[in-house]
Amino acid sequence: MKIVMGDISEEELRSLPRNRINTRILVHEGMRIYPCIGCMDCFGRRAGRCAIRDGLTDELDRLGYFEELELVSACLYGGFSPRVKGALDRLFAYLRPVAEVRKGETRFATQGVGKIDLVLRFYDIRSEEERKTAYDYAGLLEKTLNAEESTVLFYRTKADLLAGRELRGTLIDEPSETAPALEVPAEAAFPETGEGFPEALSPDAEEVGV
Repeated sequence: MKIVMGDISEEELRSLPRNRINTRILVHEGMRIYPCIGCMDCFGRRAGRCAIRDGLTDELDRLGYFEELELVSACLYGGFSPRVKGALDRLFAYLRPVAEVRKGETRFATQGVGKIDLVLRFYDIRSEEERKTAYDYAGLLEKTLNAEESTVLFYRTKADLLAGRELRGTLIDEPSETAPALEVPAEAAFPETGEGFPEALSPDAEEVGV
């Protein structure tokens, strides 16, 4: 089974690829959930169970074995939205985590499930720096969950996400049909080159000084 956690509506999550069959929508924008409070009860006396009682805890209590986890989130500073991040933190309670050292790094060992496949869909990408941070963050999450396989997909806007228009090139190379292209206004052109870049910031420059 596949479980999905996202910050868009349940209907929108269902409309994404491969989410109609054998898929459980665990978190969506219409749910009222509380973030993890760091009480560590899921490590101790409530091992495998979250101490917070809300709709998400009820869903986790009924959650069975799953093979794939998909996270759908707006990209905020290279990370997840508060709803998705909070739900992901709470999911660790179900995974019955214990700490272990893998390749010299402290990671979680998930006892509640076997190895899973991880799919991350980030939308509202605002810059290439933010995109790179999200990609690096996804790599750390893959290690933490000890995922068998992970896929990271980027979308310029939420409309692009729902339309399946994945961002493969850079933001300037692939402007969204639902957002204005990133352009340098003619009046902002610098006299040094006349093309919108001063000499030191020219794309052809071998070294950029600050």
